[in-house]
Amino acid sequence: MSNLQRYTLEDFDGNVEIVFEVNTDIMTEEIAHEVNGFFYNAEARRGRDKGDIRKAVVRLAAGFVVDMALREGGWSFITNSEGAIQASKELRAEEGFGGEADDGNPFGFIGLRIVRADINPEFDLEFK
Repeated sequence: MSNLQRYTLEDFDGNVEIVFEVNTDIMTEEIAHEVNGFFYNAEARRGRDKGDIRKAVVRLAAGFVVDMALREGGWSFITNSEGAIQASKELRAEEGFGGEADDGNPFGFIGLRIVRADINPEFDLEFK
């Protein structure tokens, strides 16, 4: 059986909630360091999460997920839905996130998937 850790990230005003699962059999600390180190500001990110490298990678992934969702006007999908599966694949297709695993597991090469997301931007933008 896989060793799974679930992480929920949300913003303070309720516009974003993302639930991730990490398969720690796949995302070893070595893999997490490699992913975190690929991107700028790795040490600051790791420090923000008190040295927990997996949390640093999940936080990094959350930023990418919010960006992807905003480009589409927001996302809302339930646990393990087709939307969650597709969003996980899109995230892992981003450079630095390892892509899909050869064995077809739902966590990809780095051991990360999106379980659920509710990202509803509420901007009150006006032309000037």
